[in-house]
Amino acid sequence: MKINTSIGNVIGKLLKNDFKIGDDVMLFIRVNKIDIYTTTQYIKEKDNIFKGKVKVKSFVGENIIYIIEIDGQELRVHAPVNVNIEGGTDVLLTVDPASLVIFKESE
Repeated sequence: MKINTSIGNVIGKLLKNDFKIGDDVMLFIRVNKIDIYTTTQYIKEKDNIFKGKVKVKSFVGENIIYIIEIDGQELRVHAPVNVNIEGGTDVLLTVDPASLVIFKESE
């Protein structure tokens, strides 16, 4: 299902198939299911590509936690330490539609 959000259109899977056009929904994505790339890296065409900027980078054990700003919204992304992107860098985020679950907001 395609959903229009404040950061762009997203495609995800429905928890239930009882939506109507105009319904308010919530999107759930596990932080480790978001892929992060510098804008100079090659990305084959996919759904759910978002352009943002790294605001915060924190090392936590074997992971790096990034706070990414996309059109005024903040998104938290966990990545392995070999994905080492500096603060202030423009990035692209991708999410596999199978990893993005759509719920009705009232559920």
